[in-house]
Amino acid sequence: MNKVKILHCGDIHLDTPFKEFNKEVAKNNKEEIKRVLKNIINICNEEKIDILLIAGDVFDNYTVKKETLVYVSKIFKMLENTRVFISPGNHDPFNEKSFYTLIDWTENVYIFKGDMERVDLDDLNLSVHGFAFNEKYIKETKLKDINIKENNINILVCHGDLNGKSSDYNPILKEDIEMSKLDYIALGHIHLYSGIQKIGQTTYAYSGCPQGRGFDELDSKGVIIGEVSKGFTDLSFRETSIRNYYSIKVDVTNLNTTLEVEEKIKDVTKDYKRDKDLFKIILIGNTSKEFNINENIILGSLKEEFYFIKIINNTRVQINYDHINLDSVEGIFINEIKKRMEDEEDKEILELALDIGLRSLMNEEVNLDDY
Repeated sequence: MNKVKILHCGDIHLDTPFKEFNKEVAKNNKEEIKRVLKNIINICNEEKIDILLIAGDVFDNYTVKKETLVYVSKIFKMLENTRVFISPGNHDPFNEKSFYTLIDWTENVYIFKGDMERVDLDDLNLSVHGFAFNEKYIKETKLKDINIKENNINILVCHGDLNGKSSDYNPILKEDIEMSKLDYIALGHIHLYSGIQKIGQTTYAYSGCPQGRGFDELDSKGVIIGEVSKGFTDLSFRETSIRNYYSIKVDVTNLNTTLEVEEKIKDVTKDYKRDKDLFKIILIGNTSKEFNINENIILGSLKEEFYFIKIINNTRVQINYDHINLDSVEGIFINEIKKRMEDEEDKEILELALDIGLRSLMNEEVNLDDY
């Protein structure tokens, strides 16, 4: 059976600004994305990959540095026998301002530049289909423009959104996938690995991004690697991320000191690679009104044990109604909020207002960014 060995990746987002982090961490994160790209190239050489499929958003925005463009050019020249197909996405559309036009690409790299087209590789009995975003939005699906070559393996690499007709990013419907009669669709745009999916004779998947860039891109990231043949695939996920992002809730109910909170955080994260990965710790639960959680003190104590840690205090003040003087400012405030809580629609907002109000009445510093 004729088959090709592929590596599918996308959403690399070179030169992401990393505004959430300090300058040192941001600079390191930028460099690590470049290293991840180099590691992907190394995998292609080691695994003797026939086709590297990059499903858009190689670059993050319109402020890519010249040194990054030089780096990309050198990296792809390291490929030994792999042919590359790139489908520009909504973050790096192909147009007159495109960074793709500034790079000295080798002959083995093919960049789709506009409408859907097909590239036939007769030596592999393979047809690779693709198109490019030419601007930020594509509101009509391009998948309906597929024209497969019947006797070949047919693969599509593209940037698109499976979330329905209302998407502005090449909306793709599952019925379009089924009707395409493609053997594999290498998707980009969603930064989470989708698992290997199949409808009709067509296998499709999002590889996700190969390296997370923030706390909206959690856990291990990677690429899809394996074989595609006519009507059959043998594909799997391979981790490539150098660092992972984790968002962890830590319940501090019944804890009464900062030291106890610190110990609870260390206990919850003891099985993680704290010196390597990035953590957002969300403190939850009910605390006494006498216990003031100071995120800065906790950070100062724990920073030596973590590569990066961020603390969000989402705890609520525990109210003992039996010990409240109803004639005090505190009592009047609580009773007024409780009356308004009869409206279920506003309950969550009012609970938030109650917590912020009580902390303010106790002369506690309130950080509204935590709410």
